[in-house]
Amino acid sequence: MKKNLVFIFFLIYPISIFSQNILWDYPIKPGTPEWGQLHNQESKVQASQIPEGILKNLSSENLINVYFKYPLLINILFFPTFQKGMEDFKTNFNGYGEMCLRSDIPDLLVKRYLLSFAGNIDNSWTSLKKGDFAFKFISLELLLSQSEILSKLTYNDRKNLLIKSVMNLDEKRKNVQVHDRLGLKSSCFLIIEILLEFNEDFLIYSPEQLNLLEKSFNSTSTYDDDKILQIIELTKYIIPNL
Repeated sequence: MKKNLVFIFFLIYPISIFSQNILWDYPIKPGTPEWGQLHNQESKVQASQIPEGILKNLSSENLINVYFKYPLLINILFFPTFQKGMEDFKTNFNGYGEMCLRSDIPDLLVKRYLLSFAGNIDNSWTSLKKGDFAFKFISLELLLSQSEILSKLTYNDRKNLLIKSVMNLDEKRKNVQVHDRLGLKSSCFLIIEILLEFNEDFLIYSPEQLNLLEKSFNSTSTYDDDKILQIIELTKYIIPNL
């Protein structure tokens, strides 16, 4: 957990596709005196809910923007696996249920990811700004990895998402000092989840083999560069056959 604490400050700087114009924002945020008066997790969760009247009237684009600003989003990294972190998030954030009800959310998330570029890093950025950029990629990739999102995508959307995630993985490997190993793993986790969703005969790995890889990339504590190279070689074969 300690090595993940570097991400705590990642939500300070808005960057490109991850934080656009927002019509509603959380009234109580980390770093404010009001937040400091919340002394337990339950009170922080309650303070981070979107009022129902506002939630139903937010556009889907703004609902996605609100996701990226969720005060407790960083907590997804404080669990043994990415998925356990996401399950905790889905349980505690009322905005996720609304996202699942909106038919346009999966398409909008894919469009944002297709516009992303993990190598779009300015060396003049502060370490905090670089950290924000890296964490926003993780949070978008983990959201896209959820079955409630992936299952609603068309074949072509999944194909394009797979191609882009491989491209971003390559850029992250070139900029690992910014994206860190967790960033590489979140891209691999998304790739595996997409492949599992395809469930096609041309996959040279069985679902059981893919599930073993998924377990490795789902973990927030272990890291195996050989498995990342394995994913890269696997996608080199699969993508031309899609």
